Amino acid sequence: MTELNEADLASVAAELEIRNVLARVAQHYDSGEEEPYIRLFSEDAVWEMADNPRTGQSGSIRQGRAAIAEGLRERRQAAQSDGKARMHFVATSAVTVSGDEASAASYFQLLLVDQTGVTLQSAGRYRDSMRRTEDGWKLAARVITFG
Repeated sequence: MTELNEADLASVAAELEIRNVLARVAQHYDSGEEEPYIRLFSEDAVWEMADNPRTGQSGSIRQGRAAIAEGLRERRQAAQSDGKARMHFVATSAVTVSGDEASAASYFQLLLVDQTGVTLQSAGRYRDSMRRTEDGWKLAARVITFG
């Protein structure tokens, strides 16, 4: 078995932290926890979503935490009108760490859940850029595509 050196261990630790950020972004969005969600983004983060042909939702680009928070509120308000819970599932994430920068490519599914069952609303890809800050790893950019 190969022994891991200090740099290898630091890279593994960074990857685990990044995977936790990706999971928490989904969980905080779904639960409506705006403050914890926004704190996972860097101050100057960019959030970009393509048009969603399945739902008809127009794409948008948001820059900075305040704009990303506004987009979060708008999407959640539109979603609440149907009375269904949203559950994001993030999977098959590939994370590459390079010092204080990292990238992650993941697939996602967004499910709608109510008393009658579960429906797939959307599926697509996240392309994330991450940055290590004094407060830990943050999302610096997220690009969302569908299909």
